[in-house]
Amino acid sequence: MKSRKTQRLTKLTDAQIKKSVEDFVRSGDYDGAVPDRNMDEWISEFADDVKAKVESGTPLQMALKESSSNMSAYVEEAEPEATVYYGDSEEPEVITQYRDDTDGDFQTKWHSTDPWRGYFDIVPSKDWKLVHTDCSLAYSQDEAELKQFDETLRKTLDKLGIKYARVFSRTSNVFSGGYDFFVEAGKADKVSGLVKLLAVKFRDPAKFQFTAMTGKDPSEATQDDKLFTKYAGELMSGKKSLSQIKKELESR
Repeated sequence: MKSRKTQRLTKLTDAQIKKSVEDFVRSGDYDGAVPDRNMDEWISEFADDVKAKVESGTPLQMALKESSSNMSAYVEEAEPEATVYYGDSEEPEVITQYRDDTDGDFQTKWHSTDPWRGYFDIVPSKDWKLVHTDCSLAYSQDEAELKQFDETLRKTLDKLGIKYARVFSRTSNVFSGGYDFFVEAGKADKVSGLVKLLAVKFRDPAKFQFTAMTGKDPSEATQDDKLFTKYAGELMSGKKSLSQIKKELESR
């Protein structure tokens, strides 16, 4: 039989630490914020935090207590992946890694475009239908036009008594953010024509592409800017190859 001293020095396994964390959270000894989503992931991070303290010599129960404030902060202070506004309410409902203020109306899913960049897709519940998806380019004419689109659409839907929700989501580009407009299920067909008309008026894809590529408003365009966006667009669409573009530039 092991002595008490030997028992104290016995190394806890990862599984034992994780079980201790689960028991600690469920027992009521933990009085911090608990996740609405990704509970298993949060428990694993909690266990990693406790493990680091235990390995540095902190007793298990003390480590659990010390880790509590960190793990509660993860839930309460995590950066929003998306922010939802219902109707004309100015109260934000956030979705973070561990919180979901929308009670399942919307979920976020990370879409990676490469190892360093990406954006969040917004996945609605069956109660909501997407009618317009867009992107806001900070401090630009395009951003002002998106605001006009948004305000005009909302005023019309308010008059019609149609419920709607706007979702602003984070991307890896600090100057760009996702914008998705949803209406209550069953009303999408009723507003689709209006959305298309407003998009024609306020959401010029050529202007958006120019600003996205150059960081400038079209009114600030130089001849070099116009050439750059023209050839970049042709290259990305596959209309011309790099060698074709190079020959055209050399012949100018």
